[in-house]
Amino acid sequence: MPLTRERAEQIFKLVLKYSTADETEAMLGSTAFSLTRFANNTIHQNVLEESSYLSVRAVSGQRTARASSNRFDEPSIRQLAEAALDLARTQPPDPDLLPMRGPQTYRVVNRSYGETAELAPMARAETVKKVIARAEKDQLTAAGIFSSGASAFGLFNSRGLASFHEETVSEFSVTMLGPTSSGWAKRTSPYAMELDPEALADRAARKALESVNPQEIEPGRATVILEPAAVLDLLGFVA
Repeated sequence: MPLTRERAEQIFKLVLKYSTADETEAMLGSTAFSLTRFANNTIHQNVLEESSYLSVRAVSGQRTARASSNRFDEPSIRQLAEAALDLARTQPPDPDLLPMRGPQTYRVVNRSYGETAELAPMARAETVKKVIARAEKDQLTAAGIFSSGASAFGLFNSRGLASFHEETVSEFSVTMLGPTSSGWAKRTSPYAMELDPEALADRAARKALESVNPQEIEPGRATVILEPAAVLDLLGFVA
């Protein structure tokens, strides 16, 4: 399960309990991610991955170092805090090392939805079943993914900084394949109920049906209209 703010604060209290560094920082987080993959009009993969981490940074004078672990039990946290300080003491001094930030105010961003975090494999499978039915209606072959997950991130330090954020994410991507053509559609959202996979499947199917038997064109200047997803990819490479 994703990390909660209460649990994150409890873990940081244990870090402070065992850290004797001049300054101490804890960065921690967790993710839970599920994926249903389909191809050739059949679901062929369903996976669930859960992970968590704790990274402790210690400052000793003008020296600093970090140690990380994926264990949250008290003995492991104590070992991690001690390891971070031991590593810091072996580092050369950094005359430009800045002090850790004090308390900050952050704008609250609501990107966490229980319906997305709790989306079950059977619910994804039922959705994929409808998408496959849309493909078979026009003798097309469907392939794609339906994923959902939740993550949490916290940053705390001994100078009073305490920040925490949690969010969910979902994605549906589908490709419809014909003998000589294909169509694609995708959408992502923190709220899985906004994806509308059936509408995406219909969009991909219409693209495949409208692009049957494509013809080559002579090289030259041409006006090209890009979909938002293509523009996003281009801007991503530029950035």
